[in-house]
Amino acid sequence: MNSLSFFICCGLFWSFGSFAQTKGIDYSQEMKKIKSAQLTDTALVNTWLSISNRIVTKRPDSALYFANQALLVAEKKEWYKGIANAQYHSGIALRTIGNYQRAITAQFKALQLYEKLKDSTGVGSTYTEIATIYWFDKDYNKAINYDAKALALAEAQKDKDKICRTLNNIGVLKYQKKQYTEALAYYRRSQKMAEELKNERRIASAYHNIGEAYAALGNAQEGLNFLQKSLEIGKKLEDKDFTANTLIVMANIYFQKNQITESLEYAEQGLAIAKNIGSKQYVQNASEILYADHKALQNMNKALEYHELYVNYKDSLFSETNHRQIAHIQATYELEKKQREIEDLEKEFKLQEANAKLHEEKAENHLLINYSLLGLFLGVSLIVYILYKSNSQNKAANAQLIAQKAEIEKQNQVLARQKEQISQQNQELSIKNDKLMFLNAEKDGLVGIVAHDLRAPLNRIKGFAQILSFEENLNEEQLMLLKRIDKTCNGGIFLIKDLLLINNIEYENATLNLVEFDVCLFLKGFVEQFEAQANSKQIGLHLSFSRQPILLTTDETFLTRILDNLISNAIKFTESGKNVFVRCEETRSHVSFSIKDEGQGLSKQDQQKLFMKFQKLSAKPTAGEDTTGLGLAIVKALIDKLKGEITVISEKEQGAEFIVKLPK
Repeated sequence: MNSLSFFICCGLFWSFGSFAQTKGIDYSQEMKKIKSAQLTDTALVNTWLSISNRIVTKRPDSALYFANQALLVAEKKEWYKGIANAQYHSGIALRTIGNYQRAITAQFKALQLYEKLKDSTGVGSTYTEIATIYWFDKDYNKAINYDAKALALAEAQKDKDKICRTLNNIGVLKYQKKQYTEALAYYRRSQKMAEELKNERRIASAYHNIGEAYAALGNAQEGLNFLQKSLEIGKKLEDKDFTANTLIVMANIYFQKNQITESLEYAEQGLAIAKNIGSKQYVQNASEILYADHKALQNMNKALEYHELYVNYKDSLFSETNHRQIAHIQATYELEKKQREIEDLEKEFKLQEANAKLHEEKAENHLLINYSLLGLFLGVSLIVYILYKSNSQNKAANAQLIAQKAEIEKQNQVLARQKEQISQQNQELSIKNDKLMFLNAEKDGLVGIVAHDLRAPLNRIKGFAQILSFEENLNEEQLMLLKRIDKTCNGGIFLIKDLLLINNIEYENATLNLVEFDVCLFLKGFVEQFEAQANSKQIGLHLSFSRQPILLTTDETFLTRILDNLISNAIKFTESGKNVFVRCEETRSHVSFSIKDEGQGLSKQDQQKLFMKFQKLSAKPTAGEDTTGLGLAIVKALIDKLKGEITVISEKEQGAEFIVKLPK
């Protein structure tokens, strides 16, 4: 049930009650004032922001619109406090929508202005909001850093309410980092402050978080005691959101203690309230626990019922998060059709581009001829003028000039037609290019839909197989078939994860989280994870690097995925009794990683299509391991994101060496 912890903490980061359902919002009076223009510029800004603040949790898109209206008025007036406030509220709306990159940009603009204005209240609020954005983006270290700044300001201002809230927030961040003892200390401080304030909501929040921390530290009973206190306050305040959350957390702890009857009772209560308030996340969490409870009790029909509910709500939440705009499409057929259209358009685009270039060259040549003729015309005109004054043969010269002028006009007409043709072709190219981009985007959207639509039935099949495996009196053949079903589902789910990953890397501008760390220390622990896999095939796994630390600033998650693919591939394609070598070196500007095996090697044909998706290579896994055809494509995409490069040195039957170079 560990997957529940992130979502459970969401409801408590901003202190108890922040994420409760919002009631109907009436801001008609403010809108009447705005429409009748009865407000000064500063009052107009404040009115826009007041509306934005009141609706942000329920209608964040509209809240963003109102904040932007306030920003326009404040910028026109050059009212810096208004600009800062508008940026702050715009950032909150963007964070609520889920656009963390734009949200953090808006908050830093607000922070800069608040600091310039020496507005300590604004600075403190912005620190807290920046911490919240980093928390939602799971960058807990940065979140703690900004919450610590907010705490220092609140303590300097002796603002007990802000101190209480910020202590709670830091505790949640420590909890997410699995630093449970430190989290408990912050929760205790928050509890003490909340009790001084006699604020029941914050007291309940502190009790809830303290209970979770005790449970995580292994003291489940003490955790349940605090959660029970929290639950009583939540019921007293009639906050259904908080009550449902607490019931589900308690159900999870009872399940971990193997007290299934109590777990069932609390999970069923939590599920009923979650359905009542329409919280899909809580319904998913509760149904996951109830599935596990009934499975433990061998109630297979009930387990299946709750597994179905869990999968359905999980799929529903996935759809909401990703805002799917295309539905009920014959995905596979359409995907292939779009791919063919893209290939045809690319060919036509290149042909049109070549034709346009040829016409441009012709047009330039005609222009040169026209300029030459014009120069000739002017020269002849001068000569004719002189002759006209001194000579009676001007009629013949005039006739010649008229002929030359007619020729120039003819050339100009040809040039005008060619320019018109070029303009028309450029327009056609632009239209086709736009269509090509649209088709590519549509194809990428379809890839995500296909992957998602495949994942749901595979998860269901896997769940059914697990439930069936608990039936009694199954013979060996039936058990073997169930294991094969489970293995097949796992392979399909792994493929879908890889497909979604590479789609995200290539087309959705995955954000880099750059940190500095010692590569030697990182590699030592990382390579040890592959020893069991290597030992099972009797393959020697060797690591070498310098004795001195090698510092690298990069995305550690991306590097982990790159090396995981390359090392596991090296073991996968190497026969028993041979070796795999991992080496790390540094230059003044780069750090390089070499993964070398004594396996089957790669032919020249293999190397040409090595980093392409779904390519079949001549080398085969030596122990029948599964492959998706996406591993090296993901490696290449990640390395490109890190501005690095990858090369391969290999010959057939002579092993292969992959060398990754990353900028320091």
